[in-house]
Amino acid sequence: MMRPTPRYRLAAWLAPLAATALLAGCSTGTPMAEVTRFNIGTPIPSDAIALVPATGVDAGSLEFRSHAAVVARDLDAVGLHPVGADGRSAYVGVLNVYQTSRQGPPKSSPFRIGIGGGSFSGGGGVGGGVSLPLGKTPSSEIRVNVVDLQIRRRSDSSMVWEGKAVQEVAGDAPQAALTAAVPALSKALLTGFPGRNGETVRVKTGR
Repeated sequence: MMRPTPRYRLAAWLAPLAATALLAGCSTGTPMAEVTRFNIGTPIPSDAIALVPATGVDAGSLEFRSHAAVVARDLDAVGLHPVGADGRSAYVGVLNVYQTSRQGPPKSSPFRIGIGGGSFSGGGGVGGGVSLPLGKTPSSEIRVNVVDLQIRRRSDSSMVWEGKAVQEVAGDAPQAALTAAVPALSKALLTGFPGRNGETVRVKTGR
């Protein structure tokens, strides 16, 4: 059984994540990801790696196999060559891909009434250039997509690398579907592998 190595485990991955910067990506229509990586500070030799699911994830599910295939392609590009879970490998990659959601900032109502070209000012008069929204202002849902990967030595289960890519997008964006988001998140996570220890970078994950 694999046990986590506290030295290389980030205490609170998602708290806080520079939410203002991520929301800026949502509002501008350019999805961004925050990528954080940890390593032991020595080169990771090219070798075989077997991808396995995190605890609680079904290894046989179509969803996991689809996500693992995407990550396997990017691992192969950086010199870690995926083999089957039962194959011989120097490394084991523990993969967890998931999505959560939260309420975002309120959206402005598209239905407005202009009063004589202006609106009521705070002092009771009429100011210019601002119209009044009609009806309740709805909130928008934010989807949080996550690709989390740990690389361990098979011989002793010690952690040699850990990374997480987190993306926040509007609930109605094309990238809101987790399957659609995974390829860009995987690429962001593994580009420049292994990366600088403890560094968090922001990466574009769309146009």
